[in-house]
Amino acid sequence: MSGKLTIAAHEAGVTRVFAVNLPEAQVATMLRDTAGQATAQTGELPETPAAAILLGWPDLDTQQAELFAIKDLTGLGLPGYLVEGLGLPEKQIIPDKARLSALEGYVLIVLSRAFGEQDIDLELPAELTLIGSYRETSPLVKFEPLPGTGTGETPIAQHRKPVSDAAMSGRIATAALVVLFVLTGLVIWMAG
Repeated sequence: MSGKLTIAAHEAGVTRVFAVNLPEAQVATMLRDTAGQATAQTGELPETPAAAILLGWPDLDTQQAELFAIKDLTGLGLPGYLVEGLGLPEKQIIPDKARLSALEGYVLIVLSRAFGEQDIDLELPAELTLIGSYRETSPLVKFEPLPGTGTGETPIAQHRKPVSDAAMSGRIATAALVVLFVLTGLVIWMAG
C-alpha cells in the first residue's frame, strides 16, 4: 500500500517506522549489493544505502536511517528498541505496540534529520508501509524566579562597599610608580 509522505523543512524530532513489504532474502540481497557497490567504488561501507533506494529519495542522509531485520532485536523487540534504543516516549508506542510486535522481516526507521531540513513530498512505494510517526519529547524546562526583593519586582543591584582609604592609597601609589617607570624609560631613551 503506497501513500504520500510530506516532510516540512523545520520538522525535528520525528521518527518514522516503515514495514518493508519485500521477502527477507530480497532485502538481504539489496543490502549486500549496495554495500558491495559502495565498497568497490569508495572503499567504505555505507550505513544503510538501501534505505535511500527503498524510500525512493537518493538524497536521504543514510546516517539518520536504519534498515534491519526485526529478528535481530531478540529479547528487546521493536517496541522496546524504539523506547530504550531511540528514547521515544513509551506512551506514544503503546497504541501501536501490538502492530509493531507483529511485524516480521525488515523494518526501516527514518529520523527527521535524514531529510536535510528540506520541504519534501514523497510518494511511498508499495514496498513500504508507514506503521507510525513518533515525536521525541524533551524534558520540560522549569524557570526559577530571579532573585529580587521578594515582592515580584525586578532584581535590585547590589550596592558596592565604599573603597577604604588604604585601598585608595595603594591604587594611587601604583599609578605613581607606573608613571615614574614610563618617565624613567623616556629619559633613558632620549639620553641614548
